[in-house]
Amino acid sequence: MLEVALKRLRLRGVRVAPRISYFEGRHPFPPGSDAWTKQWRDRLGRLIDNQCALVVETRADAVMPAHVEPVQEDKLAAAAAAWVTDLLDREAATLTRAFRQAEAAGEQVTLAIDWNSEGQIDIFHLDTRSCYVHRDAGGAYLWAVHLWREEREGAPTEATLYLPTETVHYRSSSTAQLPDATDFAEVTRTPNPFGELMLATIDKGGSLIDRIAPHQDALNQSMQTEFVVGEHYAHPFRAWLGFDSYDPATGEVSTVVPTVNAATGGRDLSVPTVADAEGERREVIQFESPDPDKYLRRAEAERAAIARLGYVPAFLLQVTGTPPASGEALEIAYRPHIERAAADWRAHYRPAMQRLVRLAARRWLHAATGRPVQAPDLNVVPVNIETSTAASRAVALSQAVAAGVPLEDALVAFFRMDREAARLIAERADEQAQARADRALALAEQGYLGA
Repeated sequence: MLEVALKRLRLRGVRVAPRISYFEGRHPFPPGSDAWTKQWRDRLGRLIDNQCALVVETRADAVMPAHVEPVQEDKLAAAAAAWVTDLLDREAATLTRAFRQAEAAGEQVTLAIDWNSEGQIDIFHLDTRSCYVHRDAGGAYLWAVHLWREEREGAPTEATLYLPTETVHYRSSSTAQLPDATDFAEVTRTPNPFGELMLATIDKGGSLIDRIAPHQDALNQSMQTEFVVGEHYAHPFRAWLGFDSYDPATGEVSTVVPTVNAATGGRDLSVPTVADAEGERREVIQFESPDPDKYLRRAEAERAAIARLGYVPAFLLQVTGTPPASGEALEIAYRPHIERAAADWRAHYRPAMQRLVRLAARRWLHAATGRPVQAPDLNVVPVNIETSTAASRAVALSQAVAAGVPLEDALVAFFRMDREAARLIAERADEQAQARADRALALAEQGYLGA
């Protein structure tokens, strides 16, 4: 198992490393001529607009879990759902790192439920380059290997083998990140009372980075070219021609050799102060520089292409982008993003999170009872992507109520209120309406025509 895991992790590391580099903003210098690369790499190599991170973060944040609810209403299920919801809230940063790595790496990312150093049940993100989970064709978790090292100089590589019946700890005699399987020796064995791996994996089966990296390279090159062009546009190249030097003492006339002006970066030729010979043609030539505006437009086009391939609203990525003013237009802009997020949630994230919350509930119940009991059925609810303004939702709610929809139902549908809170507001609104009707009737009986 160690040998298989190490082989898979070596191959995975080769695929994942460049994707993670793009996500973290370590982009290669864009392709170009040798002259361009030699002249500008050192000056412009760090001038990038990391759209990879924006797309990955936007897509990952759209499928984060919001809370857990019980499938059946009973005290145990409600208590388990509340406890797991608190756990997800506490470990939001861990889940965020895992989800973003799943989108960027496009490979198997693992989450573990275990005890932390303070004796509390916790969620751990096991990096895709250090953990391999072996599953059969039906998706069953058979075994897993996690490689790790203590944070001290010269620490050996450790390995944890997860099995349904036990957990085995190995230590390597080598300090290499990925030693050979023969370098490991068993240290300890710990029984696993749950009869299953306390791990859940997310596997997108493809990386967002692979789709958008070519356009990211084109965007970087466009920005870098615009930087060079813009500088030449602001400080154009000039040449001073036709100036001769005249020496009054000797009457000698000689041609002045211009020198490069360092103050303008070599884009100005300076002529020393001289007495000009009469009748000679003199002029200053300014060479036309390309307009940088077209490079700015090209950069925006590349950002739009990245948004299209990444299924995120374009205005989130473009420098001049502003969200649509109307609620309907905003929903249209978000529609591809929402549909892709919903598909990703169903196919990849929901199965992993359903397993994770079940395992967390099992550990919680085991800590409380001392027995490996089964967890109640729980349902993970993802975050909701906001695609309309409060004003547009208020208008839609008003129209729905006028059409006969109960206010309680409208509040839940348009403002996603808790059912109990919506009921209280609706009852209060009914009371206020009845009070206004009673007051109007009393005024009418007293003869007030305006009632």
